[in-house]
Amino acid sequence: MAVWTSYRTARTCWLREGGELLDVEGASADPRRARLIALSRGLCRFEFYAPPPGMSGRGALRAARLRAEAFAPFTAADSVLLRAREGVAIWWWDGDRTAALLEAVGIAYDPERLVPETLLQAPAEGWRQVRCADGYEAQYWRAGALRAAAWRRRPFSAEQWAAFAQTLDAP
Repeated sequence: MAVWTSYRTARTCWLREGGELLDVEGASADPRRARLIALSRGLCRFEFYAPPPGMSGRGALRAARLRAEAFAPFTAADSVLLRAREGVAIWWWDGDRTAALLEAVGIAYDPERLVPETLLQAPAEGWRQVRCADGYEAQYWRAGALRAAAWRRRPFSAEQWAAFAQTLDAP
């Protein structure tokens, strides 16, 4: 489990859900040049952990680490935690599946080189829908942090967007 505070995009490649490795232009990437590998949003799961009022930053991070381990959505989950002013963003991916996809393109599995593609997007404020490598992501941002996200293969319909928005306690 890594705690990320900044991201380098130099020599970044994108690992798509089907196993293709792409460079920043969308062409097939040379696996030997990949330093940082952005995982397709379709490979990842997200949760924003808001600690109880009064919990210190260190305490919140410890609690988020425990939550990431206890509630991992995959048997062999790996994760990245990103501290924010009001909590901690938790990103998970299936370590076994990701390792198999990477090995198929000649890259050894190293969780320290992996980052969910959403974390390479510019932060925002409020609601937005973003095109990702393998689909679309509905996002809600507050205080400079991603607070909620949902992913679909196709753009969100009005009904899907409404369902996403109704799950949140947000303006």
